[in-house]
Amino acid sequence: MLAEERFAMILDLLAQKRSATVLELCDALDASESTIRRDLTQLDRQGLLKKGTRRCHAGWAHTVFGG
Repeated sequence: MLAEERFAMILDLLAQKRSATVLELCDALDASESTIRRDLTQLDRQGLLKKGTRRCHAGWAHTVFGG
């Protein structure tokens, strides 16, 4: 799976579930923990995670939707 495909799936899963652990994302995308962590960091640096998305223990969570 290409990085862009993973990015889209990660963003979709976070929008649907509002939170996801790294392990949940690994299972959903059939990717390693290091790949998911790298993808999340890249999405964050590109500003593609919605306002209010934050790192939390073992994953990422939407705390506020908007903007």
